[in-house]
Amino acid sequence: MTDLPLVNSAAERERRRRLLETIISSTPEPVCAFDLDCRCVFANEALLEVWGRTLEDALGRTFLELGYGPRLAEAHEREIAHVVATGRQIRGESTFPHATLGPRSWDYTFAPVLNGSGDVDLVAGTARDITALEARGAELRDSEERLRIVTEAAQIGLHDLDLPSGRVWWDRRTREFFGVGPETPITYKLWRACLHPDDAEGARAALRRAVDPEGEGRYRARYRVVSRRDGSIRCLEVTGSTTFVDGTATRVVGTAQDVTEQELAERATKEADRRKDEFIATLSHELRNPLAPIRMAASALPQVRHQPDRFDALVGIIERQTTDMSRLIDDLLDVSRITRGKIILKKERIDLAMLLAHAIEVAGPDPDRERLRFEVSFPERPITLEADPVRLSQVVSNLLSNAFKFTDRGSVHIAAWRDPDSDVALIRVEDTGPGIRPADQARIFEMFAQETREPGRSPTGGLGIGLPLVRMLVQLHDGEVSVDSAPGRGSSFTVRIPALPEEFSSAPVRGAVASTGVDAAGEVRRVLVVDDSPDVLHSVEIFLQARGHGVHTAKDGKAALEVGVAVRPEVVILDIGLPEMDGYEVARRIRRSAWGRDVELIAMTGWGQERDKEVAREAGFDHHLTKPVDPTILERLVAGVR
Repeated sequence: MTDLPLVNSAAERERRRRLLETIISSTPEPVCAFDLDCRCVFANEALLEVWGRTLEDALGRTFLELGYGPRLAEAHEREIAHVVATGRQIRGESTFPHATLGPRSWDYTFAPVLNGSGDVDLVAGTARDITALEARGAELRDSEERLRIVTEAAQIGLHDLDLPSGRVWWDRRTREFFGVGPETPITYKLWRACLHPDDAEGARAALRRAVDPEGEGRYRARYRVVSRRDGSIRCLEVTGSTTFVDGTATRVVGTAQDVTEQELAERATKEADRRKDEFIATLSHELRNPLAPIRMAASALPQVRHQPDRFDALVGIIERQTTDMSRLIDDLLDVSRITRGKIILKKERIDLAMLLAHAIEVAGPDPDRERLRFEVSFPERPITLEADPVRLSQVVSNLLSNAFKFTDRGSVHIAAWRDPDSDVALIRVEDTGPGIRPADQARIFEMFAQETREPGRSPTGGLGIGLPLVRMLVQLHDGEVSVDSAPGRGSSFTVRIPALPEEFSSAPVRGAVASTGVDAAGEVRRVLVVDDSPDVLHSVEIFLQARGHGVHTAKDGKAALEVGVAVRPEVVILDIGLPEMDGYEVARRIRRSAWGRDVELIAMTGWGQERDKEVAREAGFDHHLTKPVDPTILERLVAGVR
């Protein structure tokens, strides 16, 4: 090692001083020197340009005199005093205007210059313009803030996986998704531990595909996670992008979004679609079932018209099957009305025992089923209800129909009594059928729900609307219905409904519902039947003629008005959906005619909503019958039986 030669000559020292001054003066960064009184003793060209001064003008001036604001000038003087006192450099940042470029941000340093004795003789300063850097930093901060606002608004979490080190970073929201606090270190192992067991393999497989150099370099997965905090389950939609270096995956960065509600909604939609498809298939089955014997019986009638027993048997088949179809359609319409809030209960005081008797009449057991016992336990004392007799009878009939349908042998028992501790009536329908699984009990009151069938077990039929309709009607009466069942021990359905206090039970009340089996003996009358369907027209004509009435027909509104003038009918049975002139308009014209002011107008139509009935009344109809019409009711109205 060779020692550097000492600089002894004054000429050499001067040469090196000029060299140093040249280097400092030509550097693009501002450089200065201040004495112990904080007065400028040197400034290079870069700094003089910032100040907008010459060297002669700058020398000997303080910071305040050089244009620094009072606060900044005072701060620099304190910093120089600190450097002199400690012999150590100091660094800071400030804003000072450039003479031509305007306000600039600076990163500066003050450092001690020592004399031969080791004391601080001067303080040198350097500065670096960081305006552009600060602007980029501000842009970055703005960008990060925008990202934060967007992710917060969209409730999106961020994640970053460094593959070589295995380090994982989650933002606050992602930690919330996984139920992990801010103090918990995030690792790949922790992520795996939070995955729902049923979704874990799919999530890991998605990550393997994302880091495959031959793949797309994208991570896409939807999986459930189990919260470390409380064990709750969330469903996350996770995406990411992979960074590759020299063909090797090094990083996966992406987002996570809580889609739990969306997932539940999608599952509910799929379940609703499944139920809809099942419902349509079942509806088709339920409609074809009665249509098959009706069609077969209708085809066989001509061959057995001279064999009374067989003829009556076929007629009975047609009547029973059309009744079943009518009940099915009525139930569907009732469900629609209730869900749209279109049903208005017509409450009156009724006797519970008489209501049960009517329900049994409607939905009693098939007399041919000898292996099935039917037991009835009426209340010992009268129980009076304030209820809609038609709708409450419908509730009991549906429960009985269900019990008979599912019970091949054994017994069906219906009982009613008053709760001794409250003004509540209880109606219970029990059967010894196959029972209902616990999992199915939770959903049998849901619309279109079907009981789960075991492999090899035949379908029990039904649309899955009977029990939901029961619950809706009971709830409209401020009551409730429950089920108690188990596989192999039958089922028990209990309806609880408000009853009037016992003192009301001695007051006269109505029976349940007027029986449809009352003898319809009445007057023989002139009848005009109007319908655009030849089959309907002909069948009603034959039905009424067989009962002695004089019947005339018309297939449209114009013909009806012409026939009416000619025959002056006492009763007009009028379809609504007629061509050219609908039934409402025909009714209005009949009421305006001389012969039609006192005629009995009966609407017979497929339109059966409450609004349809209201419009019919406004048009002048006396009665509104919804197809398919109960023949007994039609005969009573035509014959004038009240």
